[in-house]
Amino acid sequence: MVIREVLEGTLAPEVAAATLFTALESVDPDPSTRAEWAEFVRQPLREAVRLRSGDEIARDIAARILVILGGHDEPPAESGKKRRSQAPTSKFPTTDGPIRMLIVAASPKLARLLKGALGSRIAPMILNDPRRMGVFVDDFDPMLVLVDLTDPPRHVESLPKLSKPLHESVITAIWDEGSEWGKSLTEAYEREGRRWMWVDRREGVDPLIDLIRAAQASGK
Repeated sequence: MVIREVLEGTLAPEVAAATLFTALESVDPDPSTRAEWAEFVRQPLREAVRLRSGDEIARDIAARILVILGGHDEPPAESGKKRRSQAPTSKFPTTDGPIRMLIVAASPKLARLLKGALGSRIAPMILNDPRRMGVFVDDFDPMLVLVDLTDPPRHVESLPKLSKPLHESVITAIWDEGSEWGKSLTEAYEREGRRWMWVDRREGVDPLIDLIRAAQASGK
């Protein structure tokens, strides 16, 4: 929470979320102690910010977080700089309240990363057996379904036919790296008359963050 708040104090919310996701993706498992979080800030987080926003901002953000964490770094001098941007990357406004997101994947890794990056903005639920889709729809009522084809569960090919319980407004996003598997899955969704979109994993997490913000804005 501290890291997200400091990032969002300087960067636009969608940039802050994508930056934190990238940094968390580079460590496994997540830091658990104050010392481990401080090291995370000094290394992967600072590098992720540097690649997006430059050395000066990376140093400033890392120093601010480390002071709060007790990392003994000197607090940065106040420069009067304001947040760089308030506008979402893809011009999506946001609304209050978390988006209920059903993540179809073999492991909870993506859910963990998105929760770490977005905090209370999302409520993720893992579905590692597509054959249980009906139960999850009844109990969880997802606003968005995300199929992670970089970590696919067994029976993922059955998803399009099993998606009938979903409300017709729910979009299924297929996060894929351009595989034949992804192509066949999108074609199956098309045949079933379901709403779907393909999100290119090779472009990083930014398109996925934009999609989540768009789902929040829709107010479903």
